[in-house]
Amino acid sequence: MLPPNISYRGYSLRLMHKPPQWQVSIAPMLQDLPELSIEKQIVRGWNEDEVVKRAKVRVDDLMGARHSN
Repeated sequence: MLPPNISYRGYSLRLMHKPPQWQVSIAPMLQDLPELSIEKQIVRGWNEDEVVKRAKVRVDDLMGARHSN
């Protein structure tokens, strides 16, 4: 089982089990980091590890888009 709060690239990933699914809330921990759009701040799924992995991909995609501008 993963810890309930994970720090990843300056973002907080808060893992919760909301039966029957797992859910990760994504929020920036630093003021200079962009927030994800409302519809992308929550990742849901059936597998704990997969949900966290997908949340990290969203952060990676946001950071990649930020550096390509």
